[in-house]
Amino acid sequence: MANQSQGSSRISVTLRRAARTAPVLAAALGLSMVSARPAQAQTLTPLYSFMGGTDGANPSGNLLMAAGNLYSTTNYGGDLSCSVLVGIPGCGVAFGVSASGKETVLHAFTGNADGADPIVGLAALAGNGYGVTANGGAFGSGTVFKINGRTGKETVVYTFTGGADGGNPNGTLTSDRAGNLYGTAQYGGDLSCHYFGSPGCGVVFKFNPATGVETVLYTFTGPPDGDVPSAGLLRDPAGNLYGTTADGGASANCGAGVGCGTVFELNTSLKETVLLSFDYAHGAHPFGGLIADKAGYVYGNTVSGGPFGLGTVFKLGNTGETVLFNFDGGADGADPTGSLLLDPAGNLYGTNEIGGDLNCAVTGLAGCGVVFKLDTMTATLTPMWSFTGGADGAQPGGGLIRDGAGAFYGVTFYGGNPACHNGGTGCGVVFKLIQ
Repeated sequence: MANQSQGSSRISVTLRRAARTAPVLAAALGLSMVSARPAQAQTLTPLYSFMGGTDGANPSGNLLMAAGNLYSTTNYGGDLSCSVLVGIPGCGVAFGVSASGKETVLHAFTGNADGADPIVGLAALAGNGYGVTANGGAFGSGTVFKINGRTGKETVVYTFTGGADGGNPNGTLTSDRAGNLYGTAQYGGDLSCHYFGSPGCGVVFKFNPATGVETVLYTFTGPPDGDVPSAGLLRDPAGNLYGTTADGGASANCGAGVGCGTVFELNTSLKETVLLSFDYAHGAHPFGGLIADKAGYVYGNTVSGGPFGLGTVFKLGNTGETVLFNFDGGADGADPTGSLLLDPAGNLYGTNEIGGDLNCAVTGLAGCGVVFKLDTMTATLTPMWSFTGGADGAQPGGGLIRDGAGAFYGVTFYGGNPACHNGGTGCGVVFKLIQ
């Protein structure tokens, strides 16, 4: 199989968590902190539990809903002769799950020309689904692929070289009305910029499905600029793009030459502006994308930093950043890696990979994760569900979607069927949560 030396965002987060050595900062720094309220009564239904075989294993991407069915991807499982990581069989699948819980595998990735490790789920465009693989492809640097909305057939529409065009994309794609797709690649670009030995600090790219042409819109250069963009992009009505980089920025509080990450803007003239450099005290390492409200405020989260070192939810406007909540790893959870969901009333919804029920330790970490609601007016967080590591799953790494009736849907990386090959931790679930 082609070279797959680059890791997924989940691997990166795990390594960060294991290596976290920054001191816990005092709450007296003046950061916003409101205690979490107890969880309300909710109902969570596992719609599908992965078996770790040809059906796939360990989903971590966003779900896409179409005609009442849910579509996404898994990191592993599928073609068990393929392996992204030693000891974990399969290079991932694209799948659909019906409202009744029946799963259909649309494509099992082979790790060859079609790619491997489709981490982040699918985006809809012109009745088809488009996604990226973080690895595999002809150059081992990932692909853009299409799932035909009528036939379910998978087609590779672009292959990254890992050079100036970027490499190892790891964010959900965004579309415009003209039918173009926009995304980020973690590596590649300026190969004189190195991130822990990986060539290049990443790019923002545009892809035209009609012509198959990829255009690099911006190449990251590393601190004080950003590097390692690991999430999708937010596009405003004027065509400006906004995103995050997991590392880089002007602050040295996360290690010399690494940085704590950034929020950036790329305007229609392709001028990049770093809107925010995280400094650990106010959050560090944003792995999720951004979401905006009607007033123009932008919201996001970080997987670490804050007074407890376990992540934040932030708001960014013309007057700068406001930290809305600091996670402490207890009932409110910790390590939010997925993007947030905003409702018309101004409430944010998201997931934390760990924390919650601290009696659950599927992977040896404290807690199996939380679904939460955050009132942006009062900065009050309410845990909506604490995962137990059983049938309901564990470690919800992706974001949430919501249907017209108000039900939430998401995925967990672990939990579900304990008979799954993955060391008895389960291979994840697709779930439905009703308030």
